[in-house]
Amino acid sequence: MNSTQLREEPKVISLPNEEMKMITNCERNNREHKTDEISTKRLIVRRGQRFILTFHTSISPDALEFTVQTGPAPSEASGTKCVFGINQRSSAKKSWEANVIDNTSACNVAITSPADASIGKYDLSVKNKFDMTKELCTESFVVLFNPWCAEDWVYLPSEPERQEYVMNEEGVIYRGSQYHISALEWDFGQFEDDIIDICLKLLDVNPKCLRNAGEDFSARCNPIYVGRVISAMVRLCSRATSTSQK
Repeated sequence: MNSTQLREEPKVISLPNEEMKMITNCERNNREHKTDEISTKRLIVRRGQRFILTFHTSISPDALEFTVQTGPAPSEASGTKCVFGINQRSSAKKSWEANVIDNTSACNVAITSPADASIGKYDLSVKNKFDMTKELCTESFVVLFNPWCAEDWVYLPSEPERQEYVMNEEGVIYRGSQYHISALEWDFGQFEDDIIDICLKLLDVNPKCLRNAGEDFSARCNPIYVGRVISAMVRLCSRATSTSQK
């Protein structure tokens, strides 16, 4: 991927002082992260896999400082915040990385999240290390689990399985009891408009998040935790429906 290709993306984020312009390359990044069927206008990436940001600035790449954070009370100790620079590992619990891959006509920076990063919406800000009084660029993006990453807990080594269980929009679900199980054709709808925001909203209103949002956002690194939270909400809703029908 060369710098000319990366500059084709239309989305540009900059502040009025015009010290820096940042291009998020949503279409190309999302395609590489298998999220382009969800959106090509919004950056949606999978953890443990790099994505490319393009910067137009006179500031040296070595002077750039990145901050990524998620949740209402982000902290480095809980793994929901990381401050890092180019080729500099952070001391945060969940360390992100930034590397320059091209710095000719524009500066292309590869950002890589840890394979155990919490999933959800993140805020990104960029500052000049030598002038920390203002943010040069800000942007939000979404991080998802990554079945294509061998270090991710949800890794699937088989490409046919990844296509079947992750990318396939239609399938069959089974319901019933131990001795009476029936199959039902199902449209999973994982690529429908607004589905990402709906799913994240469900996580935000789960009882554990409402009791302690900091712990909940930190625990969203664990797919078992996320699955249990959603299952508990479904069971609670089912019990409430059954009770109301009596």
